[in-house]
Amino acid sequence: MPEEEFTVWICYPDFHDRVVDHVDAGTAVRRAADLTRSKAIQLLCERVIITDGGDDTVFEWQPSKGVTFPPLGRV
Repeated sequence: MPEEEFTVWICYPDFHDRVVDHVDAGTAVRRAADLTRSKAIQLLCERVIITDGGDDTVFEWQPSKGVTFPPLGRV
């Protein structure tokens, strides 16, 4: 598994879509941050996630809750 291989997903009520695939961590975080600031995304989606090369979720954001994973205060 490549050391830096991340995918950004956007999840809607009925489907999910890959936004960017196989990017480095910085690119993934910037793209997810851009999405979470979008008013349309805040209204329409259920969550934005970043997964790593092993398909594990390493970041999750939900419109009404903000960042839900990793938990605040955890490194």
